[in-house]
Amino acid sequence: MYLKLFSILLLVTSNFANAEIDKQLLDRALNGDAQSQNMVGEAYLKGQNVTKDREEAGKWFEKSAQQDFPAGTYNFGLYLAITNKEPDSYQKGMALIKHAADQGFAEAQNHIANTYGMKGEFEESTKWLKKAAEQGNASALATLGIYNEEGLGVRKSNQKAIEYFKKSVELGDATAQARLAGMYAEGKGVKVDYNLAADLYKKAADQNNPDAQAGLGLLYRLGNGVEQNSNEAVKLFRLSVAQKNDSGILHLGNVYAKGDGVKQSMPLWYALVSRCGQNCNADQRIKIFIAANFITAEEMKAGEKIYREMLSKDDILSVVDEYEKTI
Repeated sequence: MYLKLFSILLLVTSNFANAEIDKQLLDRALNGDAQSQNMVGEAYLKGQNVTKDREEAGKWFEKSAQQDFPAGTYNFGLYLAITNKEPDSYQKGMALIKHAADQGFAEAQNHIANTYGMKGEFEESTKWLKKAAEQGNASALATLGIYNEEGLGVRKSNQKAIEYFKKSVELGDATAQARLAGMYAEGKGVKVDYNLAADLYKKAADQNNPDAQAGLGLLYRLGNGVEQNSNEAVKLFRLSVAQKNDSGILHLGNVYAKGDGVKQSMPLWYALVSRCGQNCNADQRIKIFIAANFITAEEMKAGEKIYREMLSKDDILSVVDEYEKTI
């Protein structure tokens, strides 16, 4: 979870994400307006009406940061931490991000919170998340929901988790949409509501959230909240697997075990479950299948070969597709 959070926060930019470079904006930036300088930096970073150029973006962020503009300070801190050009670039970048957080900039506070979370310091992480959440930061609200659902740094509470997720969902956060959908699908702290779960999963899947793709795929496979459709389930599982999502990998393996929307293949089931590993209790699942005579020694041997190929190529779907041609 924490690697995902770190990947997400590296992509975050400030609230001026829709800036466009035009003459008036450039003039203001050139005349020393810190907010405009930050907006020009973001335009270069995202390639908005200009060729994407991280180096040029960094120059403008630095100008903004030199005037102690919180968003510019945060973005320049991110630039230094990510590019890490000098031996101390990361440390300088994090110091700037911390400074922006101390100034009350919500995205910086969320970044600091996630940094503590990745180190397992959840109580300190929670303090910063609450600061960002109080300003309506959707990502912070979603993470507080996760902490409350899983009991990380706080007493476990499905009710509080739901409250945080709902607030984040109102802001369109895909992680919160997927997590809240899961709670409705499983009846965690709420009555089971597959229709609402499906609606939330669809919104998050539309934002390419891999957990939502896997969850929605399962609803399609079972016909819960949506019309049963094995082909649509497989399509969604594959989208999730393309992002190396454990749930998607497990569910795709299960459809091969049953032959739902695909050709039945126990070797592929074995390979996919093995690829999912401890996060899917792979060893226990395989033991159950062996005990029930659902898989033969020959199928396990073939599955182990496929699994090794998945690891060597680091491309799960291409290996699956190649093997499926031989079935």
